[in-house]
Amino acid sequence: MFQWSDSSRCLILASALTLVLGHSSVLAADEVDDLFSRGQKAFEETRYSDAERHFEAAFAKRKSADIAANLAQAEIELGKKREAANHLVYAMRFLPASAPENVKAEMQSALDRLTKDLGELRVTVNVSGATISVGPEVVGTSPLEDPIYVEPGPVEVRAQLAGHEAALKSEVTTAGKPTNSTLVLKPTGSGVSGGGDKPTWPAILLGTAGGVFALGGAGLLAGAFVTQSNAEGQAPDGACTPGAAICAEVGSQLDTANTLGALGFVGIGVGVVSLAGLVIYLAWPSDEPRNAPVSLRISPNGLVLEGSF
Repeated sequence: MFQWSDSSRCLILASALTLVLGHSSVLAADEVDDLFSRGQKAFEETRYSDAERHFEAAFAKRKSADIAANLAQAEIELGKKREAANHLVYAMRFLPASAPENVKAEMQSALDRLTKDLGELRVTVNVSGATISVGPEVVGTSPLEDPIYVEPGPVEVRAQLAGHEAALKSEVTTAGKPTNSTLVLKPTGSGVSGGGDKPTWPAILLGTAGGVFALGGAGLLAGAFVTQSNAEGQAPDGACTPGAAICAEVGSQLDTANTLGALGFVGIGVGVVSLAGLVIYLAWPSDEPRNAPVSLRISPNGLVLEGSF
């Protein structure tokens, strides 16, 4: 059904492509075959919107090169260059090796005419299997082997994968020129991981203990100093007559002062050690380098442990 169109100035050999692929064998499902036939009929009757609708429905149910190529032709007639270019790229990728060279050449020529007015976006993601969206449209999963054609200007590119933080990047494309967009997905804290932020409770515990013991020790030392001063003030000239009642009281106060002083030094020591531990904990690297995380993910083949060991 592909034919020369004066309005689109684009030659795409749909009939030749359908013969090459063998439409009846490629589209085994009766529903898809019916949609394809309706699209062909609508296109021949120049009802391009209906043709697009039928081809889109068929392509959603069965992705194949011949449906993509015919859908592209309908979109060209409707002036939808971006959509047509992307469907042509798909059709060309899945052309059989036996396709005639003239079919490939004509499709490439049609694509060249379309893309001179479009921006070319090449998206790469650091992990495989990520869902890639350009604007509001999902365009595939990483790695993308083909470029995505967009209207020239600003566009948002997004990649997301379970167990990873989503990556979003803004790009500006220029007509007829390629734009490379690289997205980096970082593992989240879910699953088994060798990386991630350190827990805060050790820092809180060390900080609280350090403060309490240091302040408590300082208070005990102050109490020891006051107690000792009072005891020394009660003994005339700092001396005490043996057997005098005052001497027993002074001795008791001095013992208390010594005990308080010892406990004060111990408290300050524990406080200093705790605060030193806090400083070391905060300064110590939290994990291995973040570019080599260890993570557990679910794949079609089962559980997979990834990363450096």
